[in-house]
Amino acid sequence: MGKYAQTLDLNMTEFESCISEGKHKGTVEQDAAQAEADGVHGTPTLFINGLKYEGVQPYHALKYYIDQALHGNFEQQNG
Repeated sequence: MGKYAQTLDLNMTEFESCISEGKHKGTVEQDAAQAEADGVHGTPTLFINGLKYEGVQPYHALKYYIDQALHGNFEQQNG
């Protein structure tokens, strides 16, 4: 992970301190637990009005899902 951080030109002292101190560990663990509870097993996963859409979705599919939700049609569509 350190090599990747270097390629992003991050402040390595700050980055290494953050990792070693576990500064955001609790937040990451909470997010992971919530994702598991919601049935999220990968990215990207989107929820629109509570319906789960997994995987990369083309623009036209996302627009369709959102338009359907805005018009009160909550049936999940697969794109």
